[in-house]
Amino acid sequence: MRIERLPDGPSAEFSAALGAFEAQFRYPLGGGRWFRIDHGQDYGRFFASIGDARTWIAESQAQVVGAISAARVELRVPSGESHSAAYFGDFKVRLADPQRSAGWVAAGLLRRAADWAQSYTRRGMAIVMDGTAVVPENYTGRLGLPPFRSIGHVTIWRIEPPAMSTVPREVSEIPTSELGDHFRRLTAGGYILEHPRTLPSPSREAAPSREERSKMRPRAWLLDGGRACGLLEDTRLAKRLYLDDGAELVSGHLSCLAFQDPRAAIDVIRAALSECASQGIPGLFMALPDRRAELLSASPEWQEWTAAWPRDAVMSTGASIWGSGLESGFDWYLHTAEI
Repeated sequence: MRIERLPDGPSAEFSAALGAFEAQFRYPLGGGRWFRIDHGQDYGRFFASIGDARTWIAESQAQVVGAISAARVELRVPSGESHSAAYFGDFKVRLADPQRSAGWVAAGLLRRAADWAQSYTRRGMAIVMDGTAVVPENYTGRLGLPPFRSIGHVTIWRIEPPAMSTVPREVSEIPTSELGDHFRRLTAGGYILEHPRTLPSPSREAAPSREERSKMRPRAWLLDGGRACGLLEDTRLAKRLYLDDGAELVSGHLSCLAFQDPRAAIDVIRAALSECASQGIPGLFMALPDRRAELLSASPEWQEWTAAWPRDAVMSTGASIWGSGLESGFDWYLHTAEI
């Protein structure tokens, strides 16, 4: 077996081998639907859009048998302080011979990623979709790897309503660089994965340049009075999703969604849906801490807004946050464009 860091600009032949490898994996969308991921010709671009990133690939007998990525991110912790952390993802292993153990491949990949991450932090996190059979507690806490435990959970929605409304007049577009202060204010007391476009100025200026992931121009919105905010983007330059029938699941992503009350949240979501519709994008992904998602979906305002929608207009699933060096019992604010 050979494990190497993925180089910048891999050859077309190697990119095709990576594409064939990741096409073997499917993920739950909710409602009994599944999807697969395609990172395109530049396999490492997605994590490079999140932060300073590395991807390692395992090969055996001229075949790709495993991969893992890690990105250096900024986490705002419940106290309000910001710390560097390692975000691990895209970890997958599959051997051509199902009778052979994949443990040795997994251990090699994990060791490479952990060695790099421990050079700058003792905080690590991973986001695991509901329905995933093998979770971090199955492969951490051994071989020198710190144990990861489940420390939070988020609800993930994909909304595809039958008709899009116009942007509420109370919602204004603002520069993305101004969104961060509002997002941090509305999420005080929780963990937030800082978005590359909304980092505090000193961190943003010190951060290395990042790859772009959004094909559309990212747009940030703020509701009058600062009661809600969000940033619309997509991932189609770095990652695309495909359903089992081969159709692309074209979607926007409402990152940095935070709100004071359900009506405020709905107004920002309506603004994002309206922009998606204008660009021919049928659906919108978003993530919220479970507690906030329940507050929103159970509200009279949400019930009234969605009453006439088909049942499958809102697809719901979830994801767990696993971590080391981080506390449990707090809300987590993540971005579906980075899962």
